[in-house]
Amino acid sequence: MKKLLLLIALFFSITNTSFAHKISVFADVDNGKVSIMGYFNDGTPCKNSQVKVFDAKTGKLLLTGKTDKEGNFSFKPPKITDLKVVVNAELGHRAETIIPASELSASGTSDNSEETATETNKTTVSDEQTEEYQQSAGMNISKEELQKIVETAVNRAVEKELKPIHQELLGIEMALTKPSLAEIFGGIGWIFGLFGTAAYFYSRKEKDGK
Repeated sequence: MKKLLLLIALFFSITNTSFAHKISVFADVDNGKVSIMGYFNDGTPCKNSQVKVFDAKTGKLLLTGKTDKEGNFSFKPPKITDLKVVVNAELGHRAETIIPASELSASGTSDNSEETATETNKTTVSDEQTEEYQQSAGMNISKEELQKIVETAVNRAVEKELKPIHQELLGIEMALTKPSLAEIFGGIGWIFGLFGTAAYFYSRKEKDGK
């Protein structure tokens, strides 16, 4: 009987570990940069976890790195292609995600990513606006230079507005990956079913031994 109780305790320990250490990875592409976050089922970040980025089409390893204490890792893709990002956490736990090339293109990841990004939020500056800016600022500035200043300001404003939305989406993603009560109780019920069967055969063995 002692052996059976010890076995039950061992199985509960393994089950708790598996629930706590299932990991997920969230990826976000913004302004030509990929940011990922690895986290455990309970929301704990995957600290100092190995990150590998592969070309999803060829399987070639493109770059490696490690998450920080918040479970974050950022990189600029070396080329536009489907990327497979793999996060290896403690005890051999692993998660991966695919980032389509279309997301990288839409975000402006290319040799001229800065031009692509500014084109997305392009604002036309007229000659009259240029002249007004020059007079108010008390300096000489070309239309092209003013155009670049305005586009940079617009891009920064848009990025600032989108950042809270990215964080909100991340929170939703993390909440959805957590195990529900039904899943937890279902797992516990499954374990009790196994041990009920084991206890039955164990008791029969003891009776036969007598």
